[in-house]
Amino acid sequence: MERVRRRSYHVRAAVSIRDVSARTSVEQRCLDPRTWALIVSQIEGIKQVYNFMNRFMSLGLEDRVRRDAVESLVVNTGLRDDGPRQAIVVDVGSGPGTSLRAIWKLLDKSFIVAVDPSARLLSMACAGILCERVVGVAEHLPVRDRGADVVTSFYASRDFQSLPKALVSMLNVARRGLAIGDIFLPRQLLKRFLVRTWVCRIVPILALLLARRYWKNYKGLCITIKQWCDVSELGKYIEQLSERLNRPAIVKSRSYVLGGLGYVTAFFKEESTTRHNRS
Repeated sequence: MERVRRRSYHVRAAVSIRDVSARTSVEQRCLDPRTWALIVSQIEGIKQVYNFMNRFMSLGLEDRVRRDAVESLVVNTGLRDDGPRQAIVVDVGSGPGTSLRAIWKLLDKSFIVAVDPSARLLSMACAGILCERVVGVAEHLPVRDRGADVVTSFYASRDFQSLPKALVSMLNVARRGLAIGDIFLPRQLLKRFLVRTWVCRIVPILALLLARRYWKNYKGLCITIKQWCDVSELGKYIEQLSERLNRPAIVKSRSYVLGGLGYVTAFFKEESTTRHNRS
């Protein structure tokens, strides 16, 4: 009996340490204003080759991550059951609008609010899509609390000035659910080394060969993954944060390519219960 008690204590301790690690890595994720401005300007500088290079960087999986994450949102939030009602989607860090097209394919009756700090990048968004462009930042979304059915963000969370503040803002705005897809740094050391080598060493070389004069902008990618988190750490933090905000969420995560790509989705339990009661 004593042996069983001791083992269960160690399990609880291990879970507690993992939770604290996830919370610490995300809560400490902030970019100083100078670094943040540099990253935004570098992204603006590659808008002509943005989609082309992203396909190579992600080994062709960048759009699959978006589709899978949005599909998970659609299935778990019941957006397809709304009939003629128009879903409102807020996409954070929309850039030139690549993610908007992926969202529109699965939610073609939705109205999308594209939010990005760069007016230059937003000028390329919303082509052929029912969409409103808004210059703004993730930490202070220009949308009222629960003003959107879902909030999405793809390949932008590494660039937020303050990830904790951005997550609070996004969770407050979302009524049904949230999806975040991005590059991640896996916890396992070998995988972490391989992903870091790919992003910091190989991608700039590929950019030199394929994108020529834009290659220096891709050196900035390495800045964005410095002290970055694993997809499961982000998922755990969002789950904990939703509890603290008194909006407990069901959180799921999925990783691709050694954990270097992935997404987290969160669905609010209260909204799921409300929809079930209405039916």
